[in-house]
Amino acid sequence: MWWNKKEKKEVVLVVGNENPLKELDKKCKEYKILFDQWVVKQSLPGEASIATVAGAVRGAALGACLTSLVDHVLPTFNLPPRPATLQSNIPGCPPSLVPYKPIISGGTLAQARNFAVLTSVNAGLSCGLRRLRGKKDFETW
Repeated sequence: MWWNKKEKKEVVLVVGNENPLKELDKKCKEYKILFDQWVVKQSLPGEASIATVAGAVRGAALGACLTSLVDHVLPTFNLPPRPATLQSNIPGCPPSLVPYKPIISGGTLAQARNFAVLTSVNAGLSCGLRRLRGKKDFETW
């Protein structure tokens, strides 16, 4: 218990019988709804910048998780070793398309940065176009 100094009322915390994780999930959803309502009230540059930052955070988390997952899971498949040279038998084939080259190259931080850039640009552009056109991009087809 504690006292609310403004209203001079005693406040009692009541712990419900509901699962604490469900209560936390419900509170997070309430805050997300309030945040989304606040974002919609912002100007176009404000909403686009908020969407861009949110996309960057989401992309960085996705890139870090994906890279760490690939680093831990790929060794269990016992893939054949990569060729010692990056030469291809196909004339004009760039080194990036040489067989057995890993799909995700670079460290965890590099991939987190790459995913953050790609998802933030996508989120910002999609948000701006949605506000300008009045509908989502995939609804235009």
